[in-house]
Amino acid sequence: MKRMVLILTIAALILSFSNVSMAQITEKGVKAGFYMANATGSDVDDVFGMDVDVKSKNGFAIGGYVLYPLNETITLRPEVLYCQKGAIWEGSESGSYNGYSYEAEITATANLTYLEIPVLFQYNIASSGTMKPFVFAGPYVALKMGAKMKIEQKITVMGHTESESETDDMDDVKGTDFGLVIGVGAKVTDKIHIDARYSMGMTSIDDSSEDMDIKNKVIAITAGYALN
Repeated sequence: MKRMVLILTIAALILSFSNVSMAQITEKGVKAGFYMANATGSDVDDVFGMDVDVKSKNGFAIGGYVLYPLNETITLRPEVLYCQKGAIWEGSESGSYNGYSYEAEITATANLTYLEIPVLFQYNIASSGTMKPFVFAGPYVALKMGAKMKIEQKITVMGHTESESETDDMDDVKGTDFGLVIGVGAKVTDKIHIDARYSMGMTSIDDSSEDMDIKNKVIAITAGYALN
């Protein structure tokens, strides 16, 4: 069912683009960016059953885009991006077991990769200068390409510390993600544009029986280079 939703969404996008003449494409190019990914949601602090700090993890995005002017000020900008998301959970707890006191520290890093398709509506701000500023917003649909969790543990008992690390597949992450993108940018030359964007997931990515509320969120800087 989830894959069918994704297929129907992509098919709808393709059909909508097919109604636009190829002659209307004024620019096509490649782009890459730096991602600061994190997680949000009402259950994001309860993943491991202990007090945790949820921190951002660095990632990247690479892909392409095209520009379809809809009128003098608004441009449709669909993109296809391979991107890295996820988050880092850091927590600790102490207690006793069989009369022995212990301290435990855990660092869990969720490494998620997606093929993401943002469909952005770009408003071009009139400017007499060299730089051409714009703002943009629009939805995205993302297909999960991979999901792994790296867990590092350090346990200290009676002054003796043991550490271990393991990486496992995250089977309880949904195959699709839906959200919104908003941002600002500028065309700095005829070939190069840059933008800053905030991407927020609108649906939980948790696919476990617990149905936890955990969503992707990203702050990113991207740059594009026109090929035509």
